[in-house]
Amino acid sequence: MAMNQEVGRVPRPFLLERYFAKYEFTARHMLCASDCESLPMGQLVSMMKSETRSLWDKLSLGYTESQGHPRLREAVAELYDCDSISPEKVQILAPAEGIYVALRSLLSAGDRVVATWPGYQSLTEIALAQGATVDHWEVEENESGFHFDVDKLEELLLQPCKCVIVNFPHNPTGALPSQAEWERIVRL
Repeated sequence: MAMNQEVGRVPRPFLLERYFAKYEFTARHMLCASDCESLPMGQLVSMMKSETRSLWDKLSLGYTESQGHPRLREAVAELYDCDSISPEKVQILAPAEGIYVALRSLLSAGDRVVATWPGYQSLTEIALAQGATVDHWEVEENESGFHFDVDKLEELLLQPCKCVIVNFPHNPTGALPSQAEWERIVRL
């Protein structure tokens, strides 16, 4: 199903964020948060190894390098079994920044995108603001829970598509493809 196709339009207000701004810290019971339960700082610090605690004790609340802290970039680069990914090629971004940078870099007016739906609004809204069309790969529910039918994604990809946007584990349903489904999604 295609969304509003106004080329280069101004993005709609991010309604979920506006909802959270109003209720997230005032509601008696929060049943809609998608982040992990936080820890008090004292508990977090008590779990640190001595090297990490030393870094913490020297931490100042200022800007770090724009690419991200060098030690974090080194740790990310080490996650990949590939000589071509060095810390200098790693860019650390907050999720919203990453979505914005990726979609602004990849998409142009007239491109077509397929995205999991429902989903985080910026995953589709930024594409629409770029002038792309967005078709939804919609979640389904069966006796074992929520899932995304990879056959339906394959049907959506019969037409030319610049980008497939997936959000797994899926928010808000928690749907997660099996390893075989992931491999098929990547091949598509």
